[in-house]
Amino acid sequence: MSYKGGHLAALKYLFREYLGYLLFWVAFFFTSRLLFMAVNFRDTTGVAAADYFGIFIHGLHMDLSMIGYLVMLCGLFFIVISWIAPQLAKRFAAGVTLTFLIILSIVVISDAVLFGYWGFRMDSTPLLYLKTPKEAAASLNIVQLVSFPIAIGSYVVAWWFIYKRFVNTRTTVEARLPWWSILLISLNIIPIRGGFGISPMNPGKAYFSKNAYTNQATINVAWNVFYSLNKMEDTDREYNFMDIKEAQRIVADMYKQSGETEYILNTPKPNVIVLMMESFASNITETLGEEKGVTPNLDSLMREGVLFTHIYNDGQRSEKGLVSVLSGYPAQTTTSIIKHNAKVLKLPVLAKDFKAKGYSTAYYYGGDIGFANMRTYLISAGYDRYVTQDDFAADQLQSKWGAQDEFVFNRLFDDLKAERKPFFYTFFTSSSHEPFDVPMKTVIKGDDEDSKFMNAAHYTDKCLGDFIRKAKKCSWWNNTLIVLVADHGRSCPSSLKMYDEKRNRIPMLWLGGALKVKGVKVDRHGVQHDLAATLLAQLKMNTKPYMFSRNLLDKNFKDWSMFTFNNGFGYAEGSSVVVYDNVGNTYPQEINPTAEVRKRGKALFEVYNHHFVTL
Repeated sequence: MSYKGGHLAALKYLFREYLGYLLFWVAFFFTSRLLFMAVNFRDTTGVAAADYFGIFIHGLHMDLSMIGYLVMLCGLFFIVISWIAPQLAKRFAAGVTLTFLIILSIVVISDAVLFGYWGFRMDSTPLLYLKTPKEAAASLNIVQLVSFPIAIGSYVVAWWFIYKRFVNTRTTVEARLPWWSILLISLNIIPIRGGFGISPMNPGKAYFSKNAYTNQATINVAWNVFYSLNKMEDTDREYNFMDIKEAQRIVADMYKQSGETEYILNTPKPNVIVLMMESFASNITETLGEEKGVTPNLDSLMREGVLFTHIYNDGQRSEKGLVSVLSGYPAQTTTSIIKHNAKVLKLPVLAKDFKAKGYSTAYYYGGDIGFANMRTYLISAGYDRYVTQDDFAADQLQSKWGAQDEFVFNRLFDDLKAERKPFFYTFFTSSSHEPFDVPMKTVIKGDDEDSKFMNAAHYTDKCLGDFIRKAKKCSWWNNTLIVLVADHGRSCPSSLKMYDEKRNRIPMLWLGGALKVKGVKVDRHGVQHDLAATLLAQLKMNTKPYMFSRNLLDKNFKDWSMFTFNNGFGYAEGSSVVVYDNVGNTYPQEINPTAEVRKRGKALFEVYNHHFVTL
């Protein structure tokens, strides 16, 4: 028997039930956020008055994503049961909701209390202690052991009463709901994903303030736990090729440096601009690769700066390159540290170091810095200003990713003219990212991916050239160092495999009037994350927090480098290259391999991964 009253009546009924259930969970998470802030009142007093509105608006965005999961699951069960036994649908929905309430109340209450000890919102970490429940319980006193279950039980009972009184009593199921009800429920994928934007929901969506606690209070802890659980396998996995102590001994020897550096700057406190170039693989340049006419400006600049000719990307995604460049931290294989809030917040960041030295700091990106959870990392980096897609006129947002590079370069140039302090600026380009829709007459013709990519790279190269030519006429140029480095390489030509060492080579070029040497090539093997220590050493700043970053200009530099791809790594040393696949336990690419090179590569990868897991 179909629903009484026809399809219109069924639609009205479904909308009424959906709205009531939605508002119930909105109230639950709103109250849970208030509870968190009340329990952590000392920290809450430090929240700026203007940020309270932001906490609940940005928090609601994440709440709706979590609610989307709850509504979809309960709704699907409700509809299916109505087809089988309509009289049981109401009771079944109540049972599912009670289960949700118990699980979520445990998470909410535990998080509110534990935040004061941990300093970060709950994720999958507590599950690690379930392996030793006796030891975990031993950390609690008798009062806590008793009050915890009472608090959780009270919270469940209170919300169960509200649900029964205001939601469940309104629910009546007259007959089988129509088949298209499933389609309506599936629309919850929109709030689950976080809307219609490019970047899906991630913890960074909640970050809007420079105050760390404000951002933490905005996070929906239930969403954060389940997001973390999805990443837990990647977080916990270690690669044990040998005893970890042996691996650490090998790596310690590889990292030995003299502490004496070759200084290439003519000033002790230069301005610094780090230009991260989206997907600018070495292969697309004429100087380091195989292509002519793609990057004429960059190739010309390579002849007047200090060019590091043998640099590898750390990983093959933008967020991995970002952390590598700004925090000097190696990339992971099947995950990224930027997705793990508690870990990424422990990393050093160049912006903080320069800010501590009196520098003005700013970050420029034409798109949404919330993509791939980069907002969490970038806001925590403490830049004075963030220039993003929100700072450009609608007619300048011509790309799927936001403002095209020429508009961001122009904004950067105008801001630099007004800067009165020493500055540390970072600009992450985006126009050479798919779908390569650049506002320029096609120069490199072709409908294949390689041609479209190289045409987009040519556009960014043109924007770079225009910016440098204007910069050379400015007074700040003579005291400025510009570091150009790619975020990662790219398979161009597309026939290159992801693990091919050529695909993972990127250019790094130092430019500017602050250089006392020009037209110099540094042929040492380096990694993207070596930039941090190399830069800081030139300015005689502390490099110790960047424990995996090496000074490429140290007089006792040891020639090796590493890159990662999906569940594998490559290691290069001198004329040797070994690429190891962790899944197949094979070497898909080797150039002049030796047993010693293979062992050092595995030791290095094991130490990097061990540090990430235990961080």
